[in-house]
Amino acid sequence: MTENASSPLLWEELVTSGHVRAARLRRIQPWIIALGIILIWAGVLVIHLGPNVQPATSVAARVQQRLMQTQERVAAAFTKLTSTPARPDNLDRLPPISEIPEVVQTLLKKLESSNELDVDALKLEKAKPDAFWSGEWGTERLNYLKSGDLYLLGAHAHVGPSGSPQPVRWVGALKKIEGKWQYTTLAWPGLYAPPGFPNSPPQAISLSLRDVLP
Repeated sequence: MTENASSPLLWEELVTSGHVRAARLRRIQPWIIALGIILIWAGVLVIHLGPNVQPATSVAARVQQRLMQTQERVAAAFTKLTSTPARPDNLDRLPPISEIPEVVQTLLKKLESSNELDVDALKLEKAKPDAFWSGEWGTERLNYLKSGDLYLLGAHAHVGPSGSPQPVRWVGALKKIEGKWQYTTLAWPGLYAPPGFPNSPPQAISLSLRDVLP
């Protein structure tokens, strides 16, 4: 008896719907594996980067927190400086406060012309941070701390008549801003502020002062 042409061949009889699904799965299996590997690596990357990926609000909060911490350090430093009265070693040789504006102008002209200060000619003395913030400045010295384009200055002067001088402390800052040197007096209770010059509370320039704090 001859085989009916319309009858399925032997291999066709073996191909069930399950076999078809299995064949399809085999064809897409490499893609499934590849996708799984990608997802695994993505998970590892997220785990490692997660602590550093923060929303903008979190970054802003951290910046604000650091600024506040620096301002607190500045306040502590100036509180320490003014906590003891000015006691220079030789009252009779203290310069009067009237000389401070001339000193500031001289420093500015020197910086504008050469971008440096001649410490010997200008009687400048680089202080150690601890000595500076304790107010140990001597009598005829202009003490300074330097960080980058910032000079922090400190000196004793006297008010009143020369026969009965009253010592005061003066603190100022010189900084190069947009290519030009500028000066400001640091205004704090217990410190002298010469008239005719800009003055700023220390907290207003706390980031500039950060590297010269005790």
